[in-house]
Order: sequence, then structure tokens, then C-alpha cells
Amino acid sequence: LKRRPAPRHIMAGAAAAVLGARRGANRRTGAVGRAYRRGADFRSDPWDTGFFSDPYSSKPWSLPLIASTGVSIALLLWGFCMLVASFSNTRQAVVAAYDNDVHLWKERIRPELNGSLFRITGLLPSQPWLDVQPTRMTLPMQPSDSQVWISRDAEKDSGLEDYKPLKLTAEFSVPCLYSDCSLVAVAASEESTHTKLWNHSHLLPSAEQAPQILLQLEISSADGRNFSSITLPSLPLISDKNTLAQTPSPQSKCHSPQHGMYIAPSACHTALRLEEICIAVELDSSGRWNLHEANNTAVSMLHSRIHTGSFGCNPKAHFEPALYRVDPCWGPYPNKRTCQQNGLEHRLEVTVRAWHDPEITAASLTHSSFDFGPSMGSQQTFGIVLLAIGCLVGAFPSWSFFQKPSIGGDFTTELQALSPAARPSVRQMGRHNS
Repeated sequence: LKRRPAPRHIMAGAAAAVLGARRGANRRTGAVGRAYRRGADFRSDPWDTGFFSDPYSSKPWSLPLIASTGVSIALLLWGFCMLVASFSNTRQAVVAAYDNDVHLWKERIRPELNGSLFRITGLLPSQPWLDVQPTRMTLPMQPSDSQVWISRDAEKDSGLEDYKPLKLTAEFSVPCLYSDCSLVAVAASEESTHTKLWNHSHLLPSAEQAPQILLQLEISSADGRNFSSITLPSLPLISDKNTLAQTPSPQSKCHSPQHGMYIAPSACHTALRLEEICIAVELDSSGRWNLHEANNTAVSMLHSRIHTGSFGCNPKAHFEPALYRVDPCWGPYPNKRTCQQNGLEHRLEVTVRAWHDPEITAASLTHSSFDFGPSMGSQQTFGIVLLAIGCLVGAFPSWSFFQKPSIGGDFTTELQALSPAARPSVRQMGRHNS
């Protein structure tokens, strides 16, 4: 009898079984068997040799491999940037400029500052409810060698000259200038605050209309040859600070934590109080001290919106001489804990510094960070270490990418081993199973 040819679907099933048996024997993972059950095409899988693939599986790379690749690239870029930045290192130039000012400070500025006599005269306004004349008060300024700034240098002050600081200080006791000092005094006591007694009439005037202090600085040399008299512009002692109340619940947020007086619809009023003044002076060629005006027109918004000049000592505050703080004792909802710790008395500290003071120089050169930056050698060493760590972290992902499969074959090779009649049937069967 003549044998009838087998149907095409039986031939396709047999071919699929042969391919499945081959790949199942060659690969322990059984990935090809799963590919048949998913109805995958017999064309080469793009994930099989792609960048994010495991060479022994058709699955994408695992998360640790992808993460290690990203970390390796980041470390290599960081190390390369450090090496490039080391060739434009500015630490040597910045340290040299600082050391030059320190030499000038030691040889001329500090001896002249220590040998001069400083007096500060303040014209204090009277209380608004008393019909008396303003009070004039003259105080001698006392020398102080306390150092405020703390070095955060990356090289542990390597190459920086040592120096002995010097400044002049005096402190004024300012009388109460509020319209009702008895209400403010309650905040410093253990009594409860009478919130209902506060109203719009207790709001402070603006900085332009507030009571002001007029200061005059007198400097004379020890031998009496040189004398300088510097009159400072008048500065408001207390003023209103009008800010937006925090949301949500602006009225509650104005009461706490802002500790102010809420005025509808969204204004929160607090009291600003002048507490510190720092004056920078410089020595001219004739040996006289003059007020130093910094070439900075920016207005500091760090502590207040009151612009008082540019003859201060702090570059971070754009050389604003005056420092204002919120009075914790003022208002219907005062900060009683802070008020009781600091006290009710209003004290104004006046400080005089030389413009070539190493502290001012260091703050100007380092943008108030007091870190002169790493040296060229430190940057290069750090960059090489980062490159080495990046290469070590990226070694295994690189090996996984370039490693070729050592067992099994791809779909195209095994598909070509079938007869031409069985190839389209196997592809068609895979599509139907999907």
C-alpha cells in the first residue's frame, strides 16, 4: 500500500518537539521551552545578546547588574572631572592672597589698631510717652581677641599663616521704646499673656518712621597725632516686620510658630530689634582710620529687609552693618521660653574691625565657607581613587556583556536545520499558541 503523507500540523508538532528537546538538553534553564509555550518567533531574540541581558538566559539583566553599571559610570565620570578640575586648582592663589593680608595684619594693621583709642557715642531716642530729650551716651571701646569663625579647611589649614585676632567692642543699653512696655514685660514673667489687650494701636512703625539711633565713632592714635571722627547714618532701633502668615490656618500659624499679631486677611506682624552693629575701618597712608565702604550694591535679605549700608564686616550679609532679630517678647503670643532665656532688656553691641582683618579676608575669599579648597595633589589622588573604584565596580557588568554563550545555539541556526516545508508551519504554530 502507498503510505499517505502525514498532515502538516503533525510535522510542525514533531519539529517543535525536536527543537524543544535539543534546547532543553543544551540549556538547563529551559528558557527555549518557555519561549515555545509563549508562542515566540524563532527569530533571534533581541535580548539574547543585547546590552542588558544575561548571556546564559533570555531574561533581562537583574537589578544589581544594572545598578552596578550605573554606579561604575558615575564614579568614572566623577574621577575624570576631579582630574580635569585639578589642573585649574585655585587653592594656591587663594592661600597666597590670604597670607599676604595676614602679613600686613601682623606688621602694620594690628599694631596700629591696638595702639589707637576708640570711643563710640550714641544718641538714643527717648520713650515715646515721656516728654524728655534724647539721651547721649559715650562708651570706650574695649579690645577683644576672641575669634568667632571656625576653620573648615579641606587641607586642615595647611599653608595658612597663624595670627592673633583683635577687635573693639562696646554695648549700649537701649530703653524700652514700645508704646506699652507693661504688656511686653508680661512675656518675661510667669503671668499669662493678656491677648485681648493687644490691638492695631500696638503695631510698630515702619523702618523709615521708627525711632533711630545716631552713632559717632572717634579714633585717636596713642601719640595724639592722628584723630578721626566718623559719623554713621542713623539706624532704626525697632520696626515692624510685616510678613505673610503661613498656611494652612494662617491665623493659628501667625500665633505659633511665628509668634506675631495676625491682621486679616493674611498679614503677620512681628517686632524687629537692632541687636548688633559691625563697623569696618581701614587705615590710609597718613595713618588715619576711615570708614570702609564695600563695593557691593546687593541688599541682604538674610535677617531683614532693612538696608543700612555697606560698611559692615560680614560678606555673607553683603556687608550690611546692622543685624536685626525678632523680639521674642513682643506681641499677644510671645515666645515665652526664648524671652525668659534672653531677658527683656534691649542691648545693642557695637563692634569695630579693621578691613584687613584675616577673618574678613578669609570670609571674602571663601564666600563665608572658610574652606580654601583641596590642593592640586589631593584632587588628583582622589580622582585616581575614584577611577580605580569605578573600574572595579564595572568589571563584572563588562565581563557579562562581552561574554558569549558557550552552550546551546540560537533560533535561526536550529530553524535552518528543519526542512523548508516545516519552517513556516512552526512559525505559524507559535503565533497560534500565543
